Amino acid sequence: MDVVELTKRLVSIKSVTSDEHEIAEFIASQLDFADVETQNVGGFGPNVIAKHVVNPDKPIIILNCHMDTVSIMEGWETDPFTPKIEDNRLYGLGSCDMKAGVAIAIDVFKNMIGKENNVIFTAVSDEEGNSKGAHLLLNKLLDELGGSTLKKGLCLIPEDTDEKVKLGARGRYVVEITVKGRSAHGAIPEYGNNAIEDAAKIVDNLKNIPLSSHPKLGNGSICVLKIQGGGNFLSVPDRCTIRVDRHTVIGETKEQIMRDFEEMLNNLQLKCSFELTGMRRETPFLEPYLLEINNPWAKKFLTSYKKFYGNEPEIAYGKSVGDFNAFGKIMPTIVFGPKGENAHGPNEFVYIDSIVRCRDLYLKSLESI
Repeated sequence: MDVVELTKRLVSIKSVTSDEHEIAEFIASQLDFADVETQNVGGFGPNVIAKHVVNPDKPIIILNCHMDTVSIMEGWETDPFTPKIEDNRLYGLGSCDMKAGVAIAIDVFKNMIGKENNVIFTAVSDEEGNSKGAHLLLNKLLDELGGSTLKKGLCLIPEDTDEKVKLGARGRYVVEITVKGRSAHGAIPEYGNNAIEDAAKIVDNLKNIPLSSHPKLGNGSICVLKIQGGGNFLSVPDRCTIRVDRHTVIGETKEQIMRDFEEMLNNLQLKCSFELTGMRRETPFLEPYLLEINNPWAKKFLTSYKKFYGNEPEIAYGKSVGDFNAFGKIMPTIVFGPKGENAHGPNEFVYIDSIVRCRDLYLKSLESI
């Protein structure tokens, strides 16, 4: 099965986050020629791991991809799970993010068999959620191989980048502010403290929170994700919760972010009290990462790109987070994948010739390692 047919087959398998079991089984069947195993990820489909480690004198190369997709959005003009090819475009849910990348990783891994490269293929679940699959996988690899071995190696992730070479990405933290007021009859609001009114003041003043800047990753950012509150019947609302996304750059820490929010809240002199916390999640929030352009691995990959494409690569840095943040914290990580459009939206597609080009570049780059 060639890389395009494999992409079509993967698209046809439903794998919305937490429903990755069938696709994990299929991927494992495509790798049964190698040392393949699965890793349990509670509440999600299992991770799939295949190893080709033959030369102790060579570094470890990890080919990582994620199996899950977002849910179906409104507006699809075709069946999201029936791959459709039209004018060099392969349509289907996850075709761009990142079923084509999974196919590329499988195909590249197959081509490494019988060669001297040490390559580990990994397909993980829950990337579109909280990266539980990547978190458990990295813990396993750290236990088995050690941090120093991973630090000397390289992680390649064929997620969609429009054939740009991504060498870093911002991180992310989520803050929750619970405003606690005092209820009263809605006809006499002056006898209460309206939590929603104070919440509105807080939202309006988020723009006053300082944001750091980084020469490669750009600026940090703030975005209100959710506001929830209200009183019973005709009552002054006594509680309102605000959830705020805080994308971060290198140098911004969780502790500093919380201090910045607390200072802003204290300066407002609200009528209500408040509670400031980080949103609870099962895995750690993803930190920003950067692979310097003069890193030996980056230099090798960029050299392979120039030879293959005949021009200088466009370097990119991610505005948001993904499993690449988790890997980038542990080891040198490069993200490079095909061109496509409408990821996380209806009528998602990937360009077929781009799938083939990306696969070929990965093969060329691994020849030089």
